[in-house]
Amino acid sequence: MKPFFFVFITVFCISGFSKLRAQEFEKGEALVNATLGYFSSGDLKPSPNSGFNYTYPTLVISTEYCLFDNIGYSGGSIGAGWYLGFSGANYTLKDTSVNYTYVIPAAQVAYHYYEYDLELFGGGRLGYQIVSQRDELTIPSGQDPIVSGLYYSFFAGARYYLSDNWAVVLEFNLNGIGMVSVGATYRF
Repeated sequence: MKPFFFVFITVFCISGFSKLRAQEFEKGEALVNATLGYFSSGDLKPSPNSGFNYTYPTLVISTEYCLFDNIGYSGGSIGAGWYLGFSGANYTLKDTSVNYTYVIPAAQVAYHYYEYDLELFGGGRLGYQIVSQRDELTIPSGQDPIVSGLYYSFFAGARYYLSDNWAVVLEFNLNGIGMVSVGATYRF
């Protein structure tokens, strides 16, 4: 929670002292994001008192290429790219422990809009959730095992540019291994 709060404070302090405007995502440009995600949702959400603990934050690398710009009255843009998320968790019950690893490769599409010196965006992802486990454990009654399968997610976020190429990013995911992600973006 502290890194999340730190990024918010940093963005607002910089925005108060900076005259930079939101940098429009134009046709032919590309973005690369590196973020750390916190909290979980969907298939990865543990039930209370389940013994399920995340061992480290989600690491996400994603790319996006602008396909269309100056769309509609708002002058927004549409981009498409790739997403790769990685996380791990531990399930402990009495004296037995299972370690899970999650890898999610996915395609993503997003709409970008520019307001209040921010680049606001929202979109969706479709891919495959790869779950691997170490050690065997009999799942207690009433709980489903976590398995590999189809992955989909909807997301929204904001990006604040510190220079022409570098930005800080905050993203919220509806379904994923990191519901709140903070990090950096490089545009080229």
